[in-house]
Amino acid sequence: MPKGYSQLLIILYKDIIIKEKIPLFFVLMSNRKEELYNRVFSSIIDILTQHYVYDIALTTITTDTEFALINSVKNTFLGVQRIGCWYHLKEDLVQWAHNNGLLKQNNFNKNIDPNLTKKLIYKLANICLEYDGDMKIFEDIISKLIKEYKEDYYVLIDYFVTNKKQYFIEGNYNYNLIPNDIRSNSYLERYNKEIKNYLGEKKEVNWFVFII
Repeated sequence: MPKGYSQLLIILYKDIIIKEKIPLFFVLMSNRKEELYNRVFSSIIDILTQHYVYDIALTTITTDTEFALINSVKNTFLGVQRIGCWYHLKEDLVQWAHNNGLLKQNNFNKNIDPNLTKKLIYKLANICLEYDGDMKIFEDIISKLIKEYKEDYYVLIDYFVTNKKQYFIEGNYNYNLIPNDIRSNSYLERYNKEIKNYLGEKKEVNWFVFII
């Protein structure tokens, strides 16, 4: 990432006619605050209003689990359904489990079975697929998992409840998984990998823009 910027925000649009996701905008952002997201989306709306070549009718917007991004989307695109990204939720749990030694057995956690950890990760992530707005469903599944797993795995369950429960309470885990749908993250992962390969050690903004 060029100096002075914290992330590259990529906006994809799914064309329902050709059934492909098309990259529309690559936005270098200096921070991840809601105010900046608001400015970005306002600029995007202005550009599309002035220059679009065909009507882009938004029905749903898929995001990760970042609160600032979620709030900005909900406040900017009124009437458009926001959908959570199951992949981002699952990968967040994978990363946390990896960083905390739950995906590799060693002398410090001999009671941990990495395969059981992986199964627990999927069970936690899949709560969003069963959740319908009733927090009792969330609580019941967590209770079942606590009974099903040994205490060694409670740290992962606790992490999920502490850091993700609020998303459910605020209605931000609304998922709509369409069979055989194109996973947007496969595109983003490819873009990210290619940009890193081309960019190398260079940090200049001009070179970054040229690569994109």
